[in-house]
Amino acid sequence: MTRKFDIIVFGATGFTGELVARYLFVNYVPSGLRIAIAGRSLDKLEAVKLSLIEKYNVSESKSFDIPIIIASSSDIESLDKMVSQTKVIITTVGPFEVHGRPLANLYKVEACIRAGTHYIDSTGETTFISSIIDSYHESAVEKKVLIVPSCAYDSVPSDMGTYYLANFFREKYNLRLENVYGSLKVVGFGVSAGTAGTGLIMMEKKFTSMDPGILVRGK
Repeated sequence: MTRKFDIIVFGATGFTGELVARYLFVNYVPSGLRIAIAGRSLDKLEAVKLSLIEKYNVSESKSFDIPIIIASSSDIESLDKMVSQTKVIITTVGPFEVHGRPLANLYKVEACIRAGTHYIDSTGETTFISSIIDSYHESAVEKKVLIVPSCAYDSVPSDMGTYYLANFFREKYNLRLENVYGSLKVVGFGVSAGTAGTGLIMMEKKFTSMDPGILVRGK
C-alpha cells in the first residue's frame, strides 16, 4: 500500500487527539513515521502543530513538519479524500454516536473500508461498536482492512488484563477462564467535553449499552 502518510490523526485539536498526535510526533516521527493531523478548524490545527513543533521537536539537527488536512465528519467528500491518503486513520472525534454517523451512517468506517485504510478509534460506546460489527465486519474481512474500535483507556486495561490472565491460566494450569471480573480505581480523574458527551449518550441508551453481551456474535 503506497500512501502519502502512514497515520492521520483525525480530531487532533481535541484533548485525546492532541495527546495521540504528541505521542506519535515525539516517539516515531524522528525515525521516519509520516503523520498528519486532521480536523475541521485550520486555526486550531495550526495551533496544535505549532505547539508540537515548539515544545516537542526532539531533533537538534532536523526540524520535522506536520502536514494539516481539513476534514469533517459531516462532509463525505472530505472524509474520502482524507482516508485515501493514509495507511491508518486514528479518529478521536466523539461522541461517536453523533460524529461517527454523518448522514445517518457510519461513513468514516465505510470510507476506510472502501479505500483499504485501516481504522482505529477511541470510542467507549458499545452501541456504536455493535453497529460497526453488524454493518462492516464482513466487508472489512473481504478487503483485509483492520477495524479497531475502543483502542483507548476505556478498554485497553480490561482487554489486555483479560488476555494475559487467560494466557497465564491456560499455560500454567491448562485451565480455560469462563469469566473475568475487574475493578478500576481512578485518581485525579478529569472529563473532556467529548467524554462528557459520550456519557450522556450512554445514559440515554443504558438498557442496550450496559448489556454485557452486546458485542458477542455467534457462540
